[in-house]
Amino acid sequence: MARHIAAHLAPSDFRFWAGSPDHALLLAERDDAPAGYALLHHGAAAADDEARALVEATGWAGPYIELSKIYAHPLELGSGVASALMHGVVEMADALALAHGGPVPLPLWLGTNAGNARAQSFYRRHGFVVVGRRRYDVGGTMHDDVVMVRRG
Repeated sequence: MARHIAAHLAPSDFRFWAGSPDHALLLAERDDAPAGYALLHHGAAAADDEARALVEATGWAGPYIELSKIYAHPLELGSGVASALMHGVVEMADALALAHGGPVPLPLWLGTNAGNARAQSFYRRHGFVVVGRRRYDVGGTMHDDVVMVRRG
């Protein structure tokens, strides 16, 4: 996990995402301190298993909006910060699609660990359903994920 974070979540990555026209980076704050963040990406699914699941579920070959990351600070769990971020994600997904001249709404999807029942429950409360599976490399260890798409 530490290798994955060092390789994919460095300050330079956040600087890139903040300036990228293909990404939207949202920050939640409480008392002028970071409380959580979310990252959206406009583009094609990166892996064949994701792409298959998305096409089968949506009838659309892309592009899509991927909810790449959404995290709340551990002290904010249960505070509503993650739900507030998710509401911002939905609004920003439409803005990101419009910025690329695409139809609105584009399918909004994510991948999360198949064993993370808490995360899946959170996503279901916000309109996501499981549409497939993928294998995902985190720091050299393969994980089984579910692919979820937001309905409405």
